Amino acid sequence: MAKNGISEEVLKEEERLAQKMENDYIRMKNIFEIWKENGEKLPFKVRRENWTMPDVFILVEKIVIKKWPYGDAFGKSMNKNKDGNEVISDVQYHCPGGKIGCAGCYQWYLWQEK
Repeated sequence: MAKNGISEEVLKEEERLAQKMENDYIRMKNIFEIWKENGEKLPFKVRRENWTMPDVFILVEKIVIKKWPYGDAFGKSMNKNKDGNEVISDVQYHCPGGKIGCAGCYQWYLWQEK
C-alpha cells in the first residue's frame, strides 16, 4: 500500500486522470480563438466539450469579430451518416438561421477526425 491504504496503481491512475482533466480544460477555447489559432482559415470544424453524440460537429464558415475575442460565428450542424459521409444535419439545433449559438463560450475545441 502506498498511502492511506490506497495502492500505488490507484494513485497513479488518479494522478493521470487529474492531469487529463487539466489538459482538457486548458484546450477549451471559444470559436474565435480557435479560428485565430488556426490561421484564420475557413471553414473549420468544432465541437463542444459536453456533446455526447460522437459524430456531430459544427462546420464554421464565417466569422465576424465585434470586440476581440467575441463576435458572431456562422455555420452548419453536421454529422456523419451510416456510410461515414459528412452531411448537413436534418435539424440545426446549434445553428438556427446559420448563427452558431454560444460561439463565445469557452467550451469548444477544434475537431479533427481520428
